[in-house]
Amino acid sequence: WLPQYSQSIYFLGTILPICIFEAKMQLIYNTFFKVLRQEKYLLKINLISMIISFILTLCSVYILHSYHAVIMSMVCVIILRCLFAETVISRYMAFNGTKFAITEVFVAITYIALSITCNYTILLSVLLIVYTLIPIIYLSYFRQFIQASKRCQERVLPIKAACAKR
Repeated sequence: WLPQYSQSIYFLGTILPICIFEAKMQLIYNTFFKVLRQEKYLLKINLISMIISFILTLCSVYILHSYHAVIMSMVCVIILRCLFAETVISRYMAFNGTKFAITEVFVAITYIALSITCNYTILLSVLLIVYTLIPIIYLSYFRQFIQASKRCQERVLPIKAACAKR
């Protein structure tokens, strides 16, 4: 009577990228667009994403007759929406985030590919190890950037503390 969790592993690999890119969009890019008073770009990005999502969903449902294709199209649209927003913000702030974007998309594709190909030939324990190693490799790859960001933050925080005391 134990439940079969093979379908949940498939959806885990698709939900993780959705959570990451949607959280990034909501927490970072929406905030930047609103603070910089660039809501028109946010509207354009959301409208383009909605149109692409509508077209891909229609194709997935009526042509392919597959709910897996619907889920994959959702993931693709969410990733594209985040990449569109990142491109606009990067241009506005003169920051080249291409290296980060490519790495994030590669990590998302890796999660999805592992979840799709996961069957009983791949042991779940091996899959768990790989799912654990991916963020560790990602963080070690960007270790220098993270350390530089931490040093920058440490320089800014004492200034904020001094201003608060006045």
